[in-house]
Amino acid sequence: MAKNSTLVVRLSDGGISIPYQPGSHEDGTTYPYVRLVDQPSAAANIPEVAEHPFLINFLEKVNQPGQTFETVRILQGFIEGESTIHVVEVGLIFQDRSRFAAYHNCMMLAGNLLQEMSSNNDFDPDDPVYFYIERCTLKEEAAQGWVVDLSLAGTGDSKESASANLALKLNHLLRVLL
Repeated sequence: MAKNSTLVVRLSDGGISIPYQPGSHEDGTTYPYVRLVDQPSAAANIPEVAEHPFLINFLEKVNQPGQTFETVRILQGFIEGESTIHVVEVGLIFQDRSRFAAYHNCMMLAGNLLQEMSSNNDFDPDDPVYFYIERCTLKEEAAQGWVVDLSLAGTGDSKESASANLALKLNHLLRVLL
């Protein structure tokens, strides 16, 4: 029997545009957009993930030409308290622009992810995965569609163990994405 898992889904009529503008802000730096499908190995050059080989590996696998998805942004960081939490938020769109245009495809992804989460013990129901669906414009292609911002967290008693837990969860995500 499958265990309980929690996937929080939000559908927003707001919007983002890709490519986005680089810049600095109070929370850090927004680095220039790079379409990794054109060059998956360039993931190693993204400052946000450069120190985390498992994140580089994730980006390289997802962004292979001909795969279902591509990434359009990534954020990661640590929260330290009683335990250490390594959080990653990754923006995903469909490489097939006809699938990108219909939000129900994102809802199918949510269902598939929930099924994967429920089939193992690596996702704590008290530690939900956040799945945000938002309008998206690909400016260079003049394409309208939807982006999924998926937020996952790994926990541990150190940065290393929190990262290892996050890497385990990203491997489950890869089963759904590839």
